[in-house]
Amino acid sequence: MTGQTYQVRVVISIRHMSTFKGLANRCGSDKFKTMSLQGLKGYLYGFSGLINVMLLRFGAAVSCLSRGIELVPDLPYNYSLRAYARLCLDDLEGAVEDCSSKLALVPNDAGALALRASAYYLLGHFELVIFDLERAFEIEPSRKWFQFDCLRLLDAYSELGDDRKIIDLISVTIKPKLERSLEVELLTRRARAYHNIGHDDQAILDYNSAIRRGSKSELVNLYSARARVYERLHLDDLSEKDRLSAAQIQAHKAQMTEWIPAKPQQRLLAQVLDGLVVGCLTAFLLYVAACTLDITNGGKAGPLSMQIMQWQLLILGGFAVAFLDALFVCVAPLLLIASIVAFVSTQALRSLDLNILGAPLAHPELSFGFLAALVILINWLYHSVMESSPRESTLGKAVVRLRVTDVDGGRLSFSRASLRHLLKVVASTIVITSVSGIAVLVCSHGAILLEAIVTLVSVFLLLIGLLALSSPGLHNCFASCLVIDNYLYAPKLRMLVEGSERDGG
Repeated sequence: MTGQTYQVRVVISIRHMSTFKGLANRCGSDKFKTMSLQGLKGYLYGFSGLINVMLLRFGAAVSCLSRGIELVPDLPYNYSLRAYARLCLDDLEGAVEDCSSKLALVPNDAGALALRASAYYLLGHFELVIFDLERAFEIEPSRKWFQFDCLRLLDAYSELGDDRKIIDLISVTIKPKLERSLEVELLTRRARAYHNIGHDDQAILDYNSAIRRGSKSELVNLYSARARVYERLHLDDLSEKDRLSAAQIQAHKAQMTEWIPAKPQQRLLAQVLDGLVVGCLTAFLLYVAACTLDITNGGKAGPLSMQIMQWQLLILGGFAVAFLDALFVCVAPLLLIASIVAFVSTQALRSLDLNILGAPLAHPELSFGFLAALVILINWLYHSVMESSPRESTLGKAVVRLRVTDVDGGRLSFSRASLRHLLKVVASTIVITSVSGIAVLVCSHGAILLEAIVTLVSVFLLLIGLLALSSPGLHNCFASCLVIDNYLYAPKLRMLVEGSERDGG
């Protein structure tokens, strides 16, 4: 065996302790001898512990990490990971011990301080919780915006009845563009602290801000808490109105079970009616554009001229594209992409005709690209504006008694309605792509194996697309929306809630 082969074998075979020690002695480095083998084993045990933690096998994680700590007592990572595993196993004293051991090695570790504070909180040592988290915030100020750490410190202040510190911490923590749920929670806690020390005017202001930002599920507690403040201020009318609003929302949440989802035939009929509406809007706008062009030219073009005939064809095409796009959503985007590709490929071969408005079919790729962009704009605005309006439905959905709401039964915002509409493109594109693939295979003759693979993929995509379009639909799930039958139950929640917000604002 050569010297080079011997060295390689020594490096990759950590079981040969005597050989490894001999190599370390020849190198003359005690640090290398200590850390080379044991350090590697310590890291491997730590990695095994991490895998077990990710698999939620906390007992096995503690066992692996304990072996790693026995081999390498000065490896900080293993202590913090074992502390987390012990915390999950309710071994609170052990978690505190491990965090303290890591802090002895790395004194300014904010994460270890926050983890030890969690164990102290569960043990009921609130003074130690405050000490560790305040020190962690000094070391790493960004932890103030970590929701868990911030709320844990506020809980400790609350347990000790220190409302002043609650107000001070929240005042320096709240900032613009803070995450919505954390902002509502902080405003609510500061309002409660203001109420406890008798600053009810400030409490009302914080409750008003929280109500404006709160979701429907949070409004019950917010209205009830603001009612108590109004009651102490002897504003009985406002207090009663807030209690009535809270009761109304609770009743509304209970009656959500009485809502029935939209039936497939209702959805299909609503889409057909909406397609007719969008098609008529598109055709009308194109007709106005043609008339405006004719007036601009002095009315010289007669009704039978080539220009007007081309505009008539474009108007009919616009109606058809808009109707299909209202049904499948992805028709106009695909047409726009195809028009852009055709324009780029043909533009190098010919010059652009400046009389395109007078003869729109002279450059069909531009005309149909403009048509597709117009249809996308109209279809998006029609659905988003109508579904976010007080009617909460498009004209087609209103005919078949359907409404689009959020999961709490509230009115959609324009941004959420837009997200819901645009997400339809994903499922519709999958369906169109799979159907096109199957159609191409039927009409062509190629290798049997390739056709079989493409057919299986197309059928699989078709099933996924149909499931994504079925109730409740991929677009409704990601946008947190519901399409419900409005015939049995039509709550008047919004009138009461908005009136109370105006009175309290």
